[in-house]
Amino acid sequence: MKYTRHVILAAAISLCASMACGSAALADDGRGRSANTGEYDALDYDVSLEYKDNTRDMSGSTTMRARAAKDLKDVSLDFAGGRVGEVTVNGRPAESVTEGEKLKIKTRPLPKDSTFTVHVDFVVTRKNPDDPEHPGKQQHMPWLETDRGFIIEPQSPGTAHRVFPCKDDVTDKATYTFHVTAPSDLAGIANGDLTSTKKDPGGTTTRTYRLSHPVPTMDNQLAVGPYTQVNTHTRQDGVTIRDVVPTDRADRLRPVLTPRTDRQLDWLTAKLGRYPFTAYGTFAPLTPAAFESATLVTLPLPEPGKDFGDYLMVHEMAHQWFGASLTPKDNFGDDLWLAEGHAHLYGQWYASDPKNPGSEKALEAAMREAYGIDQGIRDEEGAPAKPGDYSKTGITQRTGGALALYALRQSVGPQTFEKIEQTAANRYQHKVISTQDYINIVREVSASDSATTVLKNWLYNPKTPPMPGHPNWHPTP
Repeated sequence: MKYTRHVILAAAISLCASMACGSAALADDGRGRSANTGEYDALDYDVSLEYKDNTRDMSGSTTMRARAAKDLKDVSLDFAGGRVGEVTVNGRPAESVTEGEKLKIKTRPLPKDSTFTVHVDFVVTRKNPDDPEHPGKQQHMPWLETDRGFIIEPQSPGTAHRVFPCKDDVTDKATYTFHVTAPSDLAGIANGDLTSTKKDPGGTTTRTYRLSHPVPTMDNQLAVGPYTQVNTHTRQDGVTIRDVVPTDRADRLRPVLTPRTDRQLDWLTAKLGRYPFTAYGTFAPLTPAAFESATLVTLPLPEPGKDFGDYLMVHEMAHQWFGASLTPKDNFGDDLWLAEGHAHLYGQWYASDPKNPGSEKALEAAMREAYGIDQGIRDEEGAPAKPGDYSKTGITQRTGGALALYALRQSVGPQTFEKIEQTAANRYQHKVISTQDYINIVREVSASDSATTVLKNWLYNPKTPPMPGHPNWHPTP
């Protein structure tokens, strides 16, 4: 099967976005859900990490505030790759034991619906787990080492617990405060709003970031390195824009990133409704990967003379709505198309005509190209909302998901489609959404069973359905 350049690009640039890269971590059930699911709901995390040169060990602490979902006699957190120090529950010392990738903590009885706080001091070693599919090699996530510093890639469900103790569950969203301490000639980076910068004794600086809207553990980013924050400004809609780039390349990258980010955000806001967070920006470290960390998307550093590309920028920006804010319930399979299909549709839509972003004709041309190869993709990977056991490339969720949305738009018309999108974005803002939830909104807003039939056919049919409004479109042999 031969895929076009655009389709291959779509798979490559989101390799670590919303989908597992390599084997799922042992702490989850293989679909991004912790074994702690059903015991308690994580509400907020306060996480501290301290980076020091010449060692991969980092001291840190996690304070988790949670609500008991049932009567509890103990509490478990997911954690791997480190040593645990003092543990307290509601301020009282608590006994704990580490079993595999679980930190089990004995507590006084915690009644159902009660709110409690767990504090864990720990030391984490920046070392990736062994890759069971390639003996003798390590997986590439979550740690990426640089000359001085590191970057984490926790955007695969079940890897954040290798960075700090947490309930590593894609369906249990929480708010976050991150404190990143590093030598003062380096910068500690995290997603969220930068709320303070404090110089500490001994030549270190601690930066504090606050993410005040709930996101999954996998949508956070932490890094240390020689970075500079540029293009910081507050838009009329109240959203703070900031870009983080290598200090020695700031002059080259500053004009590349602005004012494009503002134009793209204006365009997506018109399509999807108000931006769901208080801050947005790009992080361009020395890494080949792109992923949609909430409020601070990571983009591969472009080569001299090149830029990030409109498709990539809008794709990752669209994930702020469908991914970080509206999180797919089944983030490994049946619901993943909600994130990847939306990101691919809007990325292609914006980038297909550089002179006229958002051109209807350009969108039609891009979707026709995808339509031609869709059957081959379904044969290999399954339908967008019913993929095979494990779709390693994610192409069916991306291109098939985008085609499903385009078919829906063709069926109900642009205005009704826009209303469907904004209704979903508002109703499930900062929540978890399933395919059935989205289908219910389509039925409600369109008041049409035929529209839901069109969408379901595109999401579940092993054969590529006809494209509404385009009877002359045919799959490529």
